[in-house]
Amino acid sequence: MRLSPYYPLRFSLDGQRGVDLYHTFIFAEAWSDGFSPYGPIPDRYFQNYQWDRTPVHPPFTYFVYRMLVPLGFPAVRTIHTIAKLALFFLSAAAVLWSLRAEKVLLPTLLAILCCIFLSPTGLSELERGQSELFIAASFMLVFAAVFRDRALWLILAGIAASLKISSLLFLGPFVFLAFAVNRERFGRMIFVIAVVFFSLLLFFPFLSGFARSILVGDLLVGGADGNQYADGVSFALLFPYYIGKSIIIASTMFFLGIFLSIRGREQRTESFLRASFPLAVMLILQAIGFRTLSWEYKSVEILALLPGLYLWLREAHVSLWYQRVVASSYGVLLMVVSHLFPFKSGILFAEYADMARVYFIASCLFSFLALVGILSGRTRAAKV
Repeated sequence: MRLSPYYPLRFSLDGQRGVDLYHTFIFAEAWSDGFSPYGPIPDRYFQNYQWDRTPVHPPFTYFVYRMLVPLGFPAVRTIHTIAKLALFFLSAAAVLWSLRAEKVLLPTLLAILCCIFLSPTGLSELERGQSELFIAASFMLVFAAVFRDRALWLILAGIAASLKISSLLFLGPFVFLAFAVNRERFGRMIFVIAVVFFSLLLFFPFLSGFARSILVGDLLVGGADGNQYADGVSFALLFPYYIGKSIIIASTMFFLGIFLSIRGREQRTESFLRASFPLAVMLILQAIGFRTLSWEYKSVEILALLPGLYLWLREAHVSLWYQRVVASSYGVLLMVVSHLFPFKSGILFAEYADMARVYFIASCLFSFLALVGILSGRTRAAKV
């Protein structure tokens, strides 16, 4: 099956893996030498890198890696890989431990290992030196905070999310909906957004340069003509440019209207809890599809909700049949986006399957399941 972008898993840069991380390293190194990461940078920094020269990360990211520059790129890549895997697995363990779910802790961690190390999409995240596992850990902790009021989780999630501004594509709508439903119960979830914005304000002099970089080189590349630049799993491959961008906004407003139409704060809260898991899956899928250039290694963000599934099954008051439908749909989705057997090349999918359509159809499915959850009764679900 074709991955987006396709490249051998042994892709290297002068014998070193991690081409995307090296892009970050270049701007961090230039900053450590006195150049602004968002200003003109001498060509000598790009001697071993012949691709995009647009800085796509917030200043906080370059500041973090700037402190590691003296160690050299191989050491930075090792630290980067260990740190993101450690944060992801420790976050999963913390969520499951809060449930006292020791029996499912090991099987869940093994399932996560399979989805990362036996999946071409998971391996591509590691090979390219991406930061999606940091973002996935933040999503995991934020979703868990719906059922477990842990301020520390939200602060850690905010720090991890600050590494990539695209994290707000999911965090913004999800936290907004939770806050609108019940600001007293879910008010602390604003912490994660506050931490991200605080990390931006810390580097206020660089904000104008960063804003220009994400408009022309990241989230909105191409402007009105962005369809010709779209690639990977971007919804701009399926719809006119601005329609593809508006899907997640329209979905958020649709569910906001439904929640606000429910009388009584407790009733709204229960409806949100019942629909929270499929709603989160839908928003992550649509957040991935929002970007003009969106690659399949972002599927690890969907994997982030696996520990949260146990929380939802135990804490949300939903019927057993609904639990089974949502859990099985999520399991199939994980296998599909991870390209695990039997969803591998030449078995059930064509050699060049259009994964953008898969992501969009899956988002529609989980949107429907979220709607069913809102409208369903309050039958207490069987314990996991």
